[in-house]
Amino acid sequence: MKIIQILICAIFCFFLSCESKNNSTENTTPKSHEDKKINHKGEQYPSITLDIMRKIFEESDYADFVFYNTNFSMSMDQKPSIQGTIRHISESVPAIDPACKAIGRVFYQIDGENFMEADIFFENDCKYYIFYENKKKKYANQMTEEGINHYNNIFSQLGNPKGQ
Repeated sequence: MKIIQILICAIFCFFLSCESKNNSTENTTPKSHEDKKINHKGEQYPSITLDIMRKIFEESDYADFVFYNTNFSMSMDQKPSIQGTIRHISESVPAIDPACKAIGRVFYQIDGENFMEADIFFENDCKYYIFYENKKKKYANQMTEEGINHYNNIFSQLGNPKGQ
């Protein structure tokens, strides 16, 4: 077991050193959080910015989750609960599959106004959020393992397992 951990650590360090060598020969301007994109067949969106995530985390006072094709929705007005949902959003950009359909939408509010909303994708290999700005798709982020476990728990309690 210890050998496997050492091997994984060594491989990680190798990839890190290769990446820093590649970065040193390129333009030294640091890339922003928004520049992380993955090439794929579907639409492409950058990751939601850290500033927006920080604003949701610090200022959002209400979150509303509406799930399509169910008679279930979920609302939160306690800051720790709302902040917990932020941990479900990875900074990694997903490969958008046009065949996948949103299962719901989350609305983050600040002082009674919708600040940010996102479609929730949670089926098969589609576990991500697409965020809207001015009613247009703007950002996309994968779901974290914590988020996947959270939604699996919700849907298993409803007797409707998703994401299998």
